[in-house]
Amino acid sequence: MDNKISKEKIKILHVIGTLQIGGAENIAMNCFRFIDRDKYSVDYLVYDNENSPYTKEVIELGGRVIRKNVLHNRVYLQKVLMDVMKDYGPYDIVHSHLMFHNGYVMRAAKRCNIKKRISMAHSTSDGRCKLSILSFIYRTYMRSIIRRSATQYLACGKKSGEYLYGKNFFAKKGSIIKNRIDVKKFAYSKKMQVSLRKQLNMDDEVVFLIVGHLIPLKNHLFAFQVFKAIKNEIPKSKIIVLGDGDEKNKLEEWVAQNNLNKDIIFCGNVKNVNEYMIAVDFLFMPSLYEGFPVTLVEAQSSGLMCFVSDHITKEIKLTNLVRFISIDEGIDPWVREIKRCLYYTRENKIDAIINQNYDLSDLGDELERLYQI
Repeated sequence: MDNKISKEKIKILHVIGTLQIGGAENIAMNCFRFIDRDKYSVDYLVYDNENSPYTKEVIELGGRVIRKNVLHNRVYLQKVLMDVMKDYGPYDIVHSHLMFHNGYVMRAAKRCNIKKRISMAHSTSDGRCKLSILSFIYRTYMRSIIRRSATQYLACGKKSGEYLYGKNFFAKKGSIIKNRIDVKKFAYSKKMQVSLRKQLNMDDEVVFLIVGHLIPLKNHLFAFQVFKAIKNEIPKSKIIVLGDGDEKNKLEEWVAQNNLNKDIIFCGNVKNVNEYMIAVDFLFMPSLYEGFPVTLVEAQSSGLMCFVSDHITKEIKLTNLVRFISIDEGIDPWVREIKRCLYYTRENKIDAIINQNYDLSDLGDELERLYQI
């Protein structure tokens, strides 16, 4: 494929750790899917060596994926970033999605005289239970670099922006870019649910869904323990697990040890998450933290009742379908709330989501304003 890029186009470099399927990655991809590709050219700098469906999609859309596995050597990181910006550029815009690491990217872009330097916040934590002195120094230092080096300070939600940039700074200079979705793909109807359950081999069980990388912060094991307790009272029930990651073997071992192999089904990464959401009955999200999880926007669009960790931002409650439950008080509060909500009335909620401007329909206009030189 010819990757030569017209000099007349405005050139954008997105910097993101990986192009594996995930929330932040999907948002970064939407910045390419819905942009005017006759006007803009887009590259992605990633730090892993793995191909993924998103890698293929970038190339199919006419972009480039630049791989530099340099996180193990921070001494040369700044030089590598600047070399990429010079060798593959010159770029007009650099858009970084790497939280505090955005400091390195923004500083390199500033030193390369790149006009528009966009820092994006996608999360409200880095997953550390306790903040060490070194971590505190790193965050403080990176935050100061981002403030000095970026030209725009974006976040997917208020809490994410306050976490990365500081509360007062974000209030004065920050902006929120909503995690938009293709709302109509998640439109619920009973007829569609019945049809999809047949296609996805779901019988008349009560079916729970978990969507996300199989990594510690998603807290899958907690959800499994809740399910095991529920299973004792609702024998005809199961969990569908969508996603992949480093915790897969550990989680599968736990499932086998607890004789739940037929009840907890790992489906890996799939492209039809919307169909699973329409087909199932409930969503679990017991995460230790999240930014503004797009999965919950999707689930609410489909009218799906969501049992959600109280560590997740309350901004995500767009409908009455989100139940925030403590993950610090054990599984009992979760079991009680699930039993209380077992017979909720499922409804199509896409209008409620569209009315709050979470639909992708006008994302192109928003990107045009964001990337205007």
